[in-house]
Amino acid sequence: MLPQEIAETRIDAEGAVGSWCEDRQEICDAGEEAARLGAFLADMAVTRIEAAIEDHEDSAR
Repeated sequence: MLPQEIAETRIDAEGAVGSWCEDRQEICDAGEEAARLGAFLADMAVTRIEAAIEDHEDSAR
């Protein structure tokens, strides 16, 4: 059963992930690249959404 305060539960997986990645470096590198791409796309989406909101507010005035 999971603890009641899941947010307070910490799992240290750094060592396990590090050793897993030692044997699978290509997979880990691809995952890191995918995460960077996802962050870039999210940032671009936020910028476009903010611009659209500003345009909408300007046209409503």
